[in-house]
Amino acid sequence: MSSSEFREEDSNFVTVAELNSVTMSVNSVRDEIKEMRSDLMKVLQVLQDQAKVAKKNDDIQNETLEEASRVAEMKRETVSHKDKEKRKIPQVESNVEATQQNSENVVNEPRTSETSNAQDFMAMQEENKKLKEENKKLKEAIRAL
Repeated sequence: MSSSEFREEDSNFVTVAELNSVTMSVNSVRDEIKEMRSDLMKVLQVLQDQAKVAKKNDDIQNETLEEASRVAEMKRETVSHKDKEKRKIPQVESNVEATQQNSENVVNEPRTSETSNAQDFMAMQEENKKLKEENKKLKEAIRAL
């Protein structure tokens, strides 16, 4: 072999140092991929937890709406029942004043309870909004990771 042929063959060979360098790079990339996968699994777990919290919030809100609807229906029935009772009272002058007082009580009682229920409902809606905002912030923080 001539020296030019030897140099040409030598340039086709990869040195052990080059192979080690490539192997270390591949291992480094492999480790980074494992870390990313681990981070993504953590993010997935957080998202699943948030989904559970959101589901619970929705369930609570639905239960609250159902309860408010039941309470409103019961109040309508109570008012209707009291209205029927009022019609049974004889229209005697001595009973007129008592009837007026009863009608004021009937009108005032549901409004007080309805106001209280409405306030409770509004408070729950506000709390739900705060939780949704907190979930949104957590999602943004996760995206930043």
